[in-house]
Amino acid sequence: MWVRCEQGDTKSVRCWMWNGSGVVLESGRFLPLDGGDAPTPAALKEIDRDGRYATNQITLKSTRILVPEARFDELKALNERNEEP
Repeated sequence: MWVRCEQGDTKSVRCWMWNGSGVVLESGRFLPLDGGDAPTPAALKEIDRDGRYATNQITLKSTRILVPEARFDELKALNERNEEP
């Protein structure tokens, strides 16, 4: 999978995700799952290519997770359920 992100506003970034065949899987505004401010431009260069991969999230080496704005509520709830003991 290929990922590219660039700085957006203070709360979001613009990202594109492609599969190995070049098909766009997700594109648009992504928000940090933790609800904080958008990652810095330097942090966006640190995509964790060895970490958790999914077609609906981007994990940074800082362990912050970015998700598509359009699916934020759904993916936040799913993530919270997965973190319950």
